[in-house]
Amino acid sequence: MSFQSTENHPQFFKTLFVFVTLSITKIFAKIFYRIQEIWTTPYPPDWDQIKCIGVLNHTSLFEPLLVGIYPFRQLWRAAKHMVAPAADITMNRKFVGLFFSLLGQHVIPISRKRDHSWNKFLDKISPESLVVILPEGRMMRNDGRDKNGKMMDIRPGIADILIKMTSGHFMIMTSGGLHHVQRPGQLVPRIFKTIQIVAEIHNISELTDQISLRMTTETKAGEMNFKKTLLEFLESRKKYHLELMKKAKTNN
Repeated sequence: MSFQSTENHPQFFKTLFVFVTLSITKIFAKIFYRIQEIWTTPYPPDWDQIKCIGVLNHTSLFEPLLVGIYPFRQLWRAAKHMVAPAADITMNRKFVGLFFSLLGQHVIPISRKRDHSWNKFLDKISPESLVVILPEGRMMRNDGRDKNGKMMDIRPGIADILIKMTSGHFMIMTSGGLHHVQRPGQLVPRIFKTIQIVAEIHNISELTDQISLRMTTETKAGEMNFKKTLLEFLESRKKYHLELMKKAKTNN
């Protein structure tokens, strides 16, 4: 970690505040929760090569606790280069919005539509970025659906990110769900709970090549077909990860 002069880095203080926020969140997670990790690819990964993290099974605003699995030595890089989209309705909440704005260098409020806000987020992605996204784009309620009663499917925005990235690794992280920690609308979280996570790493260029090979000819537009095939792949990984966590819970 290198703390250079603020004259050379005008965003130094923002980076410092983000680093402190991430560090406190990690410490809180490690003290008050038991984090059970399952890796389907070799561990430890090459953390320096991870350029995108997709967190599946979005159930709670307390998912920042998942930073508990991230090494301390990587938090300064994350604080300096993290780019993330966040729902504008969440960012507009006074205290919650402030907290989420301090989880990354560029936390971009986006609407539910594919409009200028999404393009603004994509424009912030550079070769040095660490992009963190919750690809379902909505939060699961108690009945397993979003607040409008729709299925929690993965949205195509994740494909836009991977198409833009030409190098690095993609980390797929599936949460076992955090309703037992904090449900939507619940103010005070429960502590001393077990948080389950399954994670795996993919080389981005190799993954996009594999997805291209899997593509069918069902759709006319190649980009639409790529997105459809990628979403099917991610849905299958989420299902497999949730099964692994269910088995682990049963064995315990």
